[in-house]
Amino acid sequence: MTEWPKHRIAYLMSISFLLVVILAASWLYNTYQSDRRSLIRDATVQFSNAIRSLEDSIIQENLYVHLHRNPSDSIGASRGADTVRHITIRTDSRSLKNRRPPPMRFMRRRMLNRPSDEFAGSLAFLLGGLADTTRMARIQDTASLVVVRAVIQGELKKSMPTQELPYAYQLLVTQDTIETGQSTTKPYVDISTNNRFALALGNYEGALVKGMLPEILFTILLLSLVGFAFLLSHKTLERQRQMAQIKNELVGNITHELKTPIATVRVALEALQRFDAGTNPKKTEEYLSISQNELKRLEILVDNVLKTSMAEKDELNFTKKETDLRVLLEGILKTLHLQFEQANAKVNLFINGSDFYSEVDQTHLTGVIYNLLDNAVKYSQGDPIVEVSISSSENENIIEVLDRGMGIPPEYRMQVFDKFFRVPTHNIHNERGHGLGLNYVKRVVESHGGLVSFRNREEGGTVFQIKLPRV
Repeated sequence: MTEWPKHRIAYLMSISFLLVVILAASWLYNTYQSDRRSLIRDATVQFSNAIRSLEDSIIQENLYVHLHRNPSDSIGASRGADTVRHITIRTDSRSLKNRRPPPMRFMRRRMLNRPSDEFAGSLAFLLGGLADTTRMARIQDTASLVVVRAVIQGELKKSMPTQELPYAYQLLVTQDTIETGQSTTKPYVDISTNNRFALALGNYEGALVKGMLPEILFTILLLSLVGFAFLLSHKTLERQRQMAQIKNELVGNITHELKTPIATVRVALEALQRFDAGTNPKKTEEYLSISQNELKRLEILVDNVLKTSMAEKDELNFTKKETDLRVLLEGILKTLHLQFEQANAKVNLFINGSDFYSEVDQTHLTGVIYNLLDNAVKYSQGDPIVEVSISSSENENIIEVLDRGMGIPPEYRMQVFDKFFRVPTHNIHNERGHGLGLNYVKRVVESHGGLVSFRNREEGGTVFQIKLPRV
């Protein structure tokens, strides 16, 4: 299997998850920018309202001053009983002479011609008063830039106190064009002096992020769920791929194990027929013994498959009785003595203690020990050396089977007891197996209320441990 087909699902999932991350990040960024623009619009409205309020207050003050300076002007009202019908403003016709100087017409034209990203007024003109405004130069004398700035800042402190706002601001003053940027309000243009005033906003990022907490938490939850779903799907697919590989090896190994005893028995029977071995009792006994051993191997294979199938369906029947585990171990080792000799295996039994009684099914527990010993011999390197030990604690009897083989790679530790699982050997049959033995071991031991585990030895090999409750 090439690298791309093997990992194409992982690549596609990674790309899909990356696209989801980019989409979520883009959504958060656009939300942040939208909130920032809204904040600047709100600040512009507040700034504009403050300026207009300041202009209104100055106009009222100028009108009040004008009326006191020109007592010939008057304001009268004709009232009904309860309602003001109309208001009449009378002023000396001479006092209005020349009250609309050319600068007023000029300023009105400039206000009408302002671009849409600015709003205009004439604070300097208003602060200069209405008494003497025939020349623009006069305005600069009566209301300097310093005065206008101070007046605006005073109004901002009243109408836009910083402690009540989600941002800090600074008043900008210039005669150059102010670009409305990332953190600048729409500028106010004093058309009488061409000065521009705007607010530069700062320290608003934290408030924006705080306002976006629901969106941020939702994004984190979404990415977590999508990532978990992708990871779970990838693990499931990878497990299915491994199971397919295990299935192929299982079929190959079982086929090999079925063919070997069948071929051996066939050859033995052909020898008896063709070479007149019947007249030679010794030869006959040898061929019959070979056939018997091979048929026994075949029976064990079929028996393991059937027992595992029954265990999967919880159909294993146990006939438990109080048993001395030491006697049971000694009997198993004696029965397998011939197989150990054929494999040039050396098996040692170590006994630590004297009381090893547990309530077990002797037939199934014998199958468990046989499977562990068979694996220990099969996966040892060179001439196998196997150590079997039995000991006890206050509540448990402990059986350990130690081999000096190649051990179990860490990446397969969680799968050792899975049904049909074998450490991949790339279909090499010198280590025959079908992936059913350890699964059967685990089911039988747990059905007895026990525990089976294993560990790799630093010097090489594996130790399988069985713990069974004591009687």
